[in-house]
Amino acid sequence: MADAALPALSYQQKNLKQFRETFLTTFRQIIFLVAFFAVALIILRVPAVRLAFGTRRFTWESTVATGYALSAFAVGIVAQALTSLLVKSFYALSDTLTPVKVGVGTVLVNITLSACFILVLKTPVWGIAFAFALANILQMVVLACLLAAKAGIALWQMIYPLLKVGIASFFSGGTMYVLLKVLDRSAWDRRLSFLGYLTLPERFEKFVLDTRYTVNVIILTVVVAAVGIAVYLLAAKLLRIKELSLIHELSSRLPGLAKVTPPPHATGQESELA
Repeated sequence: MADAALPALSYQQKNLKQFRETFLTTFRQIIFLVAFFAVALIILRVPAVRLAFGTRRFTWESTVATGYALSAFAVGIVAQALTSLLVKSFYALSDTLTPVKVGVGTVLVNITLSACFILVLKTPVWGIAFAFALANILQMVVLACLLAAKAGIALWQMIYPLLKVGIASFFSGGTMYVLLKVLDRSAWDRRLSFLGYLTLPERFEKFVLDTRYTVNVIILTVVVAAVGIAVYLLAAKLLRIKELSLIHELSSRLPGLAKVTPPPHATGQESELA
């Protein structure tokens, strides 16, 4: 999306009003489309890792450690996506030096944070991933502030959509977290998280999944993700996030869903068209 917006942004560099409109529209669209996937990776980190690496030689400890690293990386996904747009926007304004300076600073911050997490705070390997995510978030914030000053964009125009999508993502993520725990038999057996000392009701036995088996893990992941998407879209509708129309637009372009010109019914029409 950032690449697709670059030609329009470059053409509008002398008309800052149009430039701002194009940038903010793409900015909101990226947030709306990417935020859910970031939250889904954070919540579904363990099922995702188990499906990707769940062999006998990949222990449960390795799965948990990799899952934490995945969720730490996911924290910075939205920032990475927005950074791509911000960098392209500077290019459109014929400013290639600012992104380079900020990028070099981001690398230094990343190295410093990684050293602090690992050497000082003694965190596991997810500390490196989290340092990377924090550095990306900082890069996005700095670039956004600099671009706002350069192009005359009000910061609230970027913060407000972030907050609205953040609220929708929070409800979606919370729903996925609860559903993931409730439907996973191992969560009841190990009395994990919010389940505390609750025991599995006998009548509920047939609804939970034994996630020792790959098929059940796939079913659990798909069901939780589907419910999460539904909650995310519902929250977006309640919050009046206008980028919700993107879903309808994208779905209409899928093969078999887009409307095409119906074939003629009369023989004469067929002959004329031929």
